[in-house]
Amino acid sequence: MIDSLLGRLGMSRYMSGEDHARLSGGTSRALAPADGARQKVRHFQIRADFAEYDERIGASVAFVVGRDTEPTREEAEHIAFPAMVDEITRIRGQEGDWRPALSRLEVRELLD
Repeated sequence: MIDSLLGRLGMSRYMSGEDHARLSGGTSRALAPADGARQKVRHFQIRADFAEYDERIGASVAFVVGRDTEPTREEAEHIAFPAMVDEITRIRGQEGDWRPALSRLEVRELLD
């Protein structure tokens, strides 16, 4: 609903391992510093509230990622999607073609 108000089209898909590494700050050539210098890792808590309307499930997931930059909204959505699917699978007790609808997304930087 929020995407329609903002004029965007919502979409979800499964991520490849390379996509997840790129978005979550995991090891990837694209994120490695060019000069080999070690960048400071910052930690961000991502919390996603969502619903799976076909199954009448509402839940939330929260986790911490380490990255050198704050994730954008779109990156945070892509990072949170597998966790939402895992939570629905845990609740239902079986695998399925889940399509969670995001209702709230928070990204907070955690101080050292």
